[in-house]
Amino acid sequence: MSWDDAALAARLYPTMAKGNAPAPFRAAEPQAAPAPVAAPSSYDDMASRMGYKDQPVVSNEFATLAPGSFEERASRMPYEQNQAPDLGDDDQSVDAPVLAPVPDAVQELRDQDNKRGMYQNAFTEVLPDQMLGDSDLPEPTQKAMVAELREMATDVAASPADVDLIRTIGNELQAPPSQAKLTEWSDQTADLLNSTFGGTASMALADARKLVARDPRLGRILENNGLGSHPKVVLTLARLARQARLDGKL
Repeated sequence: MSWDDAALAARLYPTMAKGNAPAPFRAAEPQAAPAPVAAPSSYDDMASRMGYKDQPVVSNEFATLAPGSFEERASRMPYEQNQAPDLGDDDQSVDAPVLAPVPDAVQELRDQDNKRGMYQNAFTEVLPDQMLGDSDLPEPTQKAMVAELREMATDVAASPADVDLIRTIGNELQAPPSQAKLTEWSDQTADLLNSTFGGTASMALADARKLVARDPRLGRILENNGLGSHPKVVLTLARLARQARLDGKL
């Protein structure tokens, strides 16, 4: 998943002025109309246009999930389907989602953090207990799911404002963005990264990819309807990744 920073920098620089080729994240002029993009993934779209498609952050396995609210889509992400846990009701089992394993690297970070107990309360407003109340999941599963989403937010040291931003944008994106919209987003993302990180913009993007790759469940959430390609989401992840690097956690 590592990126060649020199190659990335060559795409981002030597100038930040618009209109100079090559644009940071813009595709080369195609010889023919591009094939329709059914459901772009988080960073794969930018990566493919920068020549790094062989090093995707996350696979396209979850790119065609059914549309719905962010809550509906997020409710499927941290869990594995088609398992039948015993719910303890007259020895009945149901085909319900159960928690997917926490990645080893993430669990290691959790084990090293002695202050995690206080973080659940920090997200009660942006990730409320009733967040999945409209789903058909059993209430204990809903609670466990919301609790794990809060843990995942804590894993990347997101603030409630960060989570609220991503959740709001996720609810606004009800369909995959068009190729034209993706190109527009890519230009906006380049501007945001360049203006925020200056000469380390390429490293910031590479670190954002690394942060997402650490937990495939997060990548699955970001793949839905191009959520992870939205400029504000990319900037948020890059900022979180930069802090994680400074803290020695990336």
